[in-house]
Amino acid sequence: MEGDDGGEGCRQTCLRWSFQFTPTHASWLNQIEIFFSILYRRLLKHGVFTSESDLAEQMLAFIETYNQTAKPFEWTYTGRSSKHE
Repeated sequence: MEGDDGGEGCRQTCLRWSFQFTPTHASWLNQIEIFFSILYRRLLKHGVFTSESDLAEQMLAFIETYNQTAKPFEWTYTGRSSKHE
């Protein structure tokens, strides 16, 4: 079959991958999830958008306004499960 390299291209790509363990309680993704939750509750849930560009403009305006008063998220994780307390 023409163009078939027997999977060599995939093997070369996979050699560049490196999996890293990130504890769920310490993940930077938690911060993004918190921000998306704020964005959803304050803008998207009840917003009216006439087009994709209108949505983009309103989201950028929200972010600009939000950043003026934003404070770092305060972590409350103590490293112990609430089951053991």
